[in-house]
Amino acid sequence: MSVSDRDIIERQRAEYVDAFNRQDIRTMTGHVAPDIDAMAPGRAAIRGIDAQLQFWHEGFAAATSFLMVLPETLELIGDVAVERHRWVLDSLTRRDGTPIHDEGKGIWIWRRQTDGSWKVARSIWNSDLPRARFSVGSEVEPSEDLASLNQLLDDLVTTTNADDPQA
Repeated sequence: MSVSDRDIIERQRAEYVDAFNRQDIRTMTGHVAPDIDAMAPGRAAIRGIDAQLQFWHEGFAAATSFLMVLPETLELIGDVAVERHRWVLDSLTRRDGTPIHDEGKGIWIWRRQTDGSWKVARSIWNSDLPRARFSVGSEVEPSEDLASLNQLLDDLVTTTNADDPQA
């Protein structure tokens, strides 16, 4: 039984999201084209792999996050595939453990590479929320529960990246 392009892209998407949730930038890099052109909310376009790497490093330095991507449509047109999806992102800031929830819609344009692999070449995503942040107010300190949860997420990422199933 041969594997279809659709199956390959669906597997690539799952691997990318899994790598994101482990903060595994090396694996994430393998799923985007070198000439990636991404359009994130509230910032200039992210053009090229170096800019993409900087974006990921900044994001992971700022927060521990959990991403879900829920595919809606996937159209294959020769060596290009257009995917529309919904996404949900829950994060805890590293600075003070403030929770952030955001969700929205996005489009990934996958392109078949010269080696036959599929990679995201274009990406755009937008929030459906008017304000993607839960703020506890400047006079309130984050709870110990939030700090503990942030530490647990950090520990999970560390042990997952260390490939230590016992941890």
